[in-house]
Amino acid sequence: MSVRFELATYPVIVVRFPPAGPDSDIDVWYDAVETYLEQADAPIAFIDDLRALEFGETTAVQRRIAAARHLRLAERFAAKHAGNARVVEGPLARAILRVFDWLSPAPWPVAVFAHLEDAIAWSTARVLEARSAGASP
Repeated sequence: MSVRFELATYPVIVVRFPPAGPDSDIDVWYDAVETYLEQADAPIAFIDDLRALEFGETTAVQRRIAAARHLRLAERFAAKHAGNARVVEGPLARAILRVFDWLSPAPWPVAVFAHLEDAIAWSTARVLEARSAGASP
């Protein structure tokens, strides 16, 4: 799989995306996210580092696969998913993601950042809030 999961900041997991990849990588990525959520004994958060991703290379098929998998993820893991941050270069890309989030809200907090450090701080705060609120798996 070309997507890399980094656990150094667990319970915040940094997911590094490559510039592009085959359709099958989307299922592999979502399978890994579901596994981390299944195995977590308390809420966790994910940071999608999309800085290397070529947004123009994403196909309609890949967007449909991701949308279907996202719905499944939301149905199964809303209580254990403390938040999802995305790190994206460029104000236009960040604005597009914010509009997407507004049009298609997730059942967990989402945010878009220019810098990984800010995403880690925000995600860590979401995990602490979810855990102190007594969110149960």
